Amino acid sequence: MKEKILFLFFFIYSFCYAQIDSKEDLNAKLDQFKNSNLDSLYYYANINATSKNLCTNLSSKNAIIYYYYKLKNYKKVKKLTKKSLIYLDSLSVKEQTNVCAIKMKISIFNRLFWVYKNTEEFEKAYNELIKFSNYMKSIDDEKIDKFHYLTTIEMSKALIKNELKLEDDSKNILLKLIKVVNQKNQDNLDTVNFNYLISKKTNINNLLGKTYLLLSKNKRKPELLDSTVHYYNKAYKYAKLFIPPHSDTELMYAFKMTEIYITKGKFKKALELVNSYSKISNGHEYRQEAFLNKAICFENLKKIDSAIFYAHKLIRIPNIRKSSLITGYNILSDQYFKNKKLDSAYKYSELTIKEIDETRARKDKTYQLLYDNDIEKVKELNKSIIKSEKNKYTNIILVCIFILLITSGFFLYKRKKYKKEIVGIQNKEEEKEDIKIEIPKEKEPQKVEYNIDEELEKKILAKIDTLDNELSFLKSDFTINTLAKALETNSTYISFVFNKNKNETFKQYYSKKKIDYIVEKLNNDKVYRNYSVQALAEEVGYTNASAFTRVFKKYMNITPSVYIKNLKE
Repeated sequence: MKEKILFLFFFIYSFCYAQIDSKEDLNAKLDQFKNSNLDSLYYYANINATSKNLCTNLSSKNAIIYYYYKLKNYKKVKKLTKKSLIYLDSLSVKEQTNVCAIKMKISIFNRLFWVYKNTEEFEKAYNELIKFSNYMKSIDDEKIDKFHYLTTIEMSKALIKNELKLEDDSKNILLKLIKVVNQKNQDNLDTVNFNYLISKKTNINNLLGKTYLLLSKNKRKPELLDSTVHYYNKAYKYAKLFIPPHSDTELMYAFKMTEIYITKGKFKKALELVNSYSKISNGHEYRQEAFLNKAICFENLKKIDSAIFYAHKLIRIPNIRKSSLITGYNILSDQYFKNKKLDSAYKYSELTIKEIDETRARKDKTYQLLYDNDIEKVKELNKSIIKSEKNKYTNIILVCIFILLITSGFFLYKRKKYKKEIVGIQNKEEEKEDIKIEIPKEKEPQKVEYNIDEELEKKILAKIDTLDNELSFLKSDFTINTLAKALETNSTYISFVFNKNKNETFKQYYSKKKIDYIVEKLNNDKVYRNYSVQALAEEVGYTNASAFTRVFKKYMNITPSVYIKNLKE
């Protein structure tokens, strides 16, 4: 019975109170339809999809489209709306003028607009608005609130103008529109129409705020941010008037104010606001905005490790916006380059350019959102990475040649020295009658466990110092064989040098080094205290959190979790 009532509610809402004023309005209006009820909605809509009653039939089709829209299955939504349009066009002239058929067609144009907007296919979105507008002008039915829909269309045009970097056009559309809408008043006793009007005022002010924000960025006029704050605050004031209140009002306002702080360069203030998202989300999704904003803030605060950490979390989000994905890739390529990890920098630089080229090929405009990706800067960074990569390999080749020459010279020297020693021994054998006494003395140095040349030993010790300074031991693939290969020697010699000079094994030495490094970070950088044990392990080259915990406890006599907890107290 409950599911039937829910379906009935959707039916009445869809065809008695018009369709959607905006994507945000739809989400708020139908907030009581949690995902657990979507399946019930879909079930009863399917049952009624073949009804002979036109309104019931169309309402059911619209409910099914809504079901897939909420699941973000936009491909399915496009297919179903196209099929529904064909069905509507096949109706008789009388049926096509039925209010249910009109509202269904309105719903389809509106739905397709938001699908293309959400997937950042802005030209297609704008084309849907033109079709929508032409259709509304052709309607001659007093039951249809043309003011409501034509106002919504103008707002949507302004939205697309912003995405196409035509902010002045958008501003002019909205300033004219807001004068018209402000002249409208509605008694709050008529909840539905009151909410429609409040929705328009909220959305227009939000859009004006966004437009002034874009103008301040693109024209480099920070004084325009005052207008941004003014219109965002007005929108927030209107949003709080909804009956019943929308559950995401505080979160949406926080997103916008974070944008302001970042644009003003107040990154610490922005981070404080981002950290409040979880408390005010009321169950709404906020991770994409949180990870994106944290990655941007930490990048600008020159916290390379934290910027990389949150950029990775950002790009792993399913169905991420293209603009956010490009931003994540761009931050990773830039931060890895600054961290001198050229392989990773090159990988993400190529991914950035690939995504930008794909969006250009589709004629999408993804550069206008929170983090503005300048293609020329991206390509310049890519060139710098490639140049550094080439220099790295050139240096490696030169070093290898140098080592080869030194090694060859060393072995030639040893060969000559060995020959001289043999000649000396032979001369002594001829001069002395009892060779049994002298020969053991000549061979005595060879009784040492490993007879390593002094120069080679110095070279190994120098390389150890270099690795320690460059923090190469933090890499997950760092082993004693890595060091042996770099020096063109064997691991046995390196083990001997460690035992002799460090009084501990290779493994003991670098295990302690890793723990010292992460302890120093935890003590001096509060960001690390928010990392998981797995993330801390990966920072120092461990792929397994359990192994890292065992080593940490061995040297610190306490687990990482308890150590962090003590620091926070």
